[in-house]
Amino acid sequence: MFIRRHLATITCILALTVVNGVGFADQDDTLRTDDAIQKAIAEHFDEDETLRGRDVSVKVSNGIAMLDGPVASLYEQERAAQIASTLKGVRAVVNTTTIKSDTRPDGELTTDIVRALTRDPATESFEVDVKAVGGAVTLIGIVDSYSEKLLAGQVAKNIRGVHELKNELQVRPDYQRSDKVIDAEITRRLESDAWVDHRLVRVLVDDGHVRLQGVAGTLAEKDAAEIAAWVAGVKSVDVSELKVDWKSLDQARRESPFAVRANYQIKDALADAFRLDPRVNRFAIDIDILAATVVLSGEVHNLAAKRAAEQDAYNTVGVTKVDNRLHVTVPQRREDGELAEALQAALARDSISSVGEIRVSVNDAVATLAGEVDSAFVKQRAEAIASRVRRLRDIDNEIEVAERGRIVSDLDLKYSIKNRMYWSGYMDSREIVVRVDQGIVTLTGEVDSRSAFDMATKMAVDAGAKEVRNRLLIRDVVMGS
Repeated sequence: MFIRRHLATITCILALTVVNGVGFADQDDTLRTDDAIQKAIAEHFDEDETLRGRDVSVKVSNGIAMLDGPVASLYEQERAAQIASTLKGVRAVVNTTTIKSDTRPDGELTTDIVRALTRDPATESFEVDVKAVGGAVTLIGIVDSYSEKLLAGQVAKNIRGVHELKNELQVRPDYQRSDKVIDAEITRRLESDAWVDHRLVRVLVDDGHVRLQGVAGTLAEKDAAEIAAWVAGVKSVDVSELKVDWKSLDQARRESPFAVRANYQIKDALADAFRLDPRVNRFAIDIDILAATVVLSGEVHNLAAKRAAEQDAYNTVGVTKVDNRLHVTVPQRREDGELAEALQAALARDSISSVGEIRVSVNDAVATLAGEVDSAFVKQRAEAIASRVRRLRDIDNEIEVAERGRIVSDLDLKYSIKNRMYWSGYMDSREIVVRVDQGIVTLTGEVDSRSAFDMATKMAVDAGAKEVRNRLLIRDVVMGS
């Protein structure tokens, strides 16, 4: 079976927690005790659109978070661990949650995964064998990069009925790269990754075996550094000497601010990101920087590639704004009815969007999504699935999100946002001012990156803001070429 390429992006990860009984925790770092962390994780689960209502128990001992209880899907199981890993003070996560959902027949599950892989424009050329036994899925085969391996695994995990994934895909070895070349590329990737603070990370390479030493601010950041280290020629990555210590990293950030990046550095970093991203590396994408804005132009053959290129740009240190002028051209047209059937089938296969009432129509290769779902996440998920349907030119997402029926006072809203920022490993809450007036939130102050800027907006929205006026300044601005 053939499947084409992708990059498993570290998903944007958020710590969105309100901590009851901790007071206005904005200033006092000593309040991040095990009890406080435990409350923070539990509150975060209650606020999360996918985990709200799940009976997941949390215990924290010496910074190690232990999660237990039933969840409905593999996505929810991984989401729980992901949430905990973003909080300052969490050094490790032990996830013993169990998936409580009906087991699909092995043949049916295998067929759906094979279809998903072969019909995704990023994975259709990969050579992957799929085996499913009682909801446990194994992927076997050879791919060209670690990013391709991660993507194939992500596509499989998204399928309804997958309870466990064993990703045994092997990366085709590259014996031509010296340790020096590998070291240099990993260093560049860490320096350019908006989700990793590279200043306290040391890279060591010996015969293709990589060791990362130093400090990461959160467990999620440590995981991101590990993924960034998997470049061509790497045989193994050891992060056991990369310690999670938010205090050391906060101190380093205050004492040594990020260096401003020149235009050529950003363009080089983004070109590297495109080269390593299997979703976009087949296309010739032009990169320009005009008035501190990254401009992407050229042609791609699917919507997923256009969106991936923009996300790659925002994930690059120094990028504060992206003007995505990429044009989606469809080499071979498909009938609208055929496209609608393909999209409906893709939504039905997915473990999340399959539970929503989503209507699909296609006119001139433009898909319209309609209906009502329980959360903005499901709405966004449906659009992401549609973007991966081959030969769709555009998407009109008219899905409505059911009202939560939750009224939040200005004082409670401000408290919630500040506490979310307090626990986040991607910003310093002491440098952000939150003002709330009749549900309208205004953010002022400074953050280190565009990623943190966007995260602050999402924190306010998820806390219940009617409108967010984000006036944060981004330190890591672009200087002249």
